[in-house]
Amino acid sequence: MGLPRFAAPRIPGWRFAKTASSGAAQRGMTTAFGWHAVGLPRSHGPLASARVTHPRDAMVDDPTGGSPELVARQVMRADSGSVAPGNSLAQAARLMESLGIREVPVEDGRALVGILTRTDMEPYRGHFEWTTVQSAMTPDPVKVPPEAPIGEVMRLLLERGFNSVPVSAGGELLGMIARSDVLRALAPHA
Repeated sequence: MGLPRFAAPRIPGWRFAKTASSGAAQRGMTTAFGWHAVGLPRSHGPLASARVTHPRDAMVDDPTGGSPELVARQVMRADSGSVAPGNSLAQAARLMESLGIREVPVEDGRALVGILTRTDMEPYRGHFEWTTVQSAMTPDPVKVPPEAPIGEVMRLLLERGFNSVPVSAGGELLGMIARSDVLRALAPHA
């Protein structure tokens, strides 16, 4: 008979359950149209159990003895675009629109100093041309290291309600990971 057409994603430490369409569930069908995470082990703190196999290596060993899992470096978009604190919100809005993103990192030189979201910009609507990014940005944003396991990145995105998170090492921006990037990375594994 072979493998089922829709196999659960394999992320060590995560459990997945079938998600059926509402119509299928009402008719008592068990056909799965997707998967959803049903829980995470609470014994693992953020990034606490990860160890890098080699500084340049893109894989992290699973402490439970399973196979290596995806890490932030493999999933991030390195060409995410950025703005400077002195740029106008109009420039940032044009960049977001051209790249099809809702968040943009703020860099001062090579240093990550903040993140600007469309929500941050809302109070300044109508004043984008003369309002600076620094006025609206969230300084010192939450970030993940490049060797962060993708499961921890997923947890951060879900628990904090973020659409994306910067990947940073030594205070320097390396890229961004959005929810869609995680989904894209997991699609071949499903």
